[in-house]
Amino acid sequence: SAFERELLPELVRRGLAVTRDTGLWRGLLTNNSVDLSEPSSSRSEVALALLAESAGRKSEAVEHLNRAIDVSPGDFWCRRQISGLLEEIGKTQEAVTQLEFALALRPNDPGAWEERSKLLQKLGRWDEAKTSLRRAKDLIVAPPSR
Repeated sequence: SAFERELLPELVRRGLAVTRDTGLWRGLLTNNSVDLSEPSSSRSEVALALLAESAGRKSEAVEHLNRAIDVSPGDFWCRRQISGLLEEIGKTQEAVTQLEFALALRPNDPGAWEERSKLLQKLGRWDEAKTSLRRAKDLIVAPPSR
């Protein structure tokens, strides 16, 4: 793949991807070894997304996160991460959609509600943005009991 030909050698040089073991690339992310050899693995797709993002390849990172979400649709972190990347590459409506999936998974996350407000403001959807910001504030002031 283009990732292995172009990006991975640079990441190895920088110490972001460290070894090639029995033909399988492995990466080290936040002190966890992640096997990048299983394309159907949600963890491997997340690792590839993080590596692509660190190299400035946001569209490629989005592709990897989409594959991770296909494997693990209930992953809140992936939904939040892909939302941010989509917004950065100018796909604000898609970012809102992913954030709404994240909020369905974790409706009491004030940061996600605040981010939704910012995205909706960018789209000119002011009433919805105000409602989301109010929800974020309410969750910070009086978080639900667990």
